[in-house]
Order: sequence, then C-alpha cells, then structure tokens
Amino acid sequence: MPKRQDFASLVGATQHSRAGVEIDQFDLVILRLLAEDARRSQRSLAREVGLSPSSISERIARLESTGVITSYSVGIDWGVLGYSTLVHAQIELATGQDRVQTLEEIKEIPELDELWIMAGRVEVVARFRLQSNMHLRELLTQRLWAISGIAKIETSLALAQLVDEPLTSRQLRGYNLD
Repeated sequence: MPKRQDFASLVGATQHSRAGVEIDQFDLVILRLLAEDARRSQRSLAREVGLSPSSISERIARLESTGVITSYSVGIDWGVLGYSTLVHAQIELATGQDRVQTLEEIKEIPELDELWIMAGRVEVVARFRLQSNMHLRELLTQRLWAISGIAKIETSLALAQLVDEPLTSRQLRGYNLD
C-alpha cells in the first residue's frame, strides 16, 4: 500500500521556493514590458527603459539565471482552434492506490491544460481544454474513469472568461520597490 508520504514528496518536488532576488526599477520596467509582449526586442526595450541594448541583455540574462524569468510564452485563442470548452475537474484520489502513478496517468492526457495538488477538501484539480460536451463525455468515460487511482470526479464547465489579461502583467503593475 502506497504511503501518504509518497504524495507529500511529490508536493515537495513541485515547489520552487527561492530566496528573494534583488531587482531595481530598471529590472521592474523590463519585466513589465516583457510581460506585455515577450517578443519585444532588446533594442526596443533599451529605448523604452533608457539603457543600452547591452545593459538590457545583461539584465535579462541575470533575471533568467536567477529564476525571475522562467519562460517566454505565446497566447493562444483555443476557441479559434476548436477547443472552446474549458472544464475544471475536482479529483478525489483512491486510497490504497499509487498516487504518483495516478497523477502520471492524468498528465498523459493531451487535453490537460493544468494540474494542481490542492490543500483542503479536494486533493487534485485538473483543467482540460475540450472541443465539446461530447468530447467531455469521452474524456470522462474512456480516459479518466479508466484510471484506477481515481475515486471520484466532479466537473465544472466554464461559461465565460472575465479576466483575459495575464496575471503577471496585473501583478507587476501593482508591484513597487519602495
């Protein structure tokens, strides 16, 4: 029988705690501009920030190496691609099953958008991008319910998106160094 600590070690392995990194006003402006448009050129950043392109390059390299900048991404309109159904699944894991293996099986599902280990009544929340309610039925009946480590699934269908601006942009707007 798998031990509860197997699950706890998985939670610990997913945490990325780092000591605070010192940034200045220039770094903050660079982060804000990149959060708005990650494709912005270093020359463009240099003009807007008031530093040389080489200084911008050094600052970005430092922000990357210290883990402040972890990735660059592109926004995708999944509805245009035919995946307009967004589903959140609250998943209760079965006792006596290998929890790590169960999560690995869930991670193999191509439509999986996010997977979270939670504190509270619900152990796991998964977000899926699907094409339709029929696609949801197929996901539930043929794939999720087939995973032996899942005891219960409760789904919620997203009706409308109220915030479309990336969280990073909103957080950085309110972030001050003073």
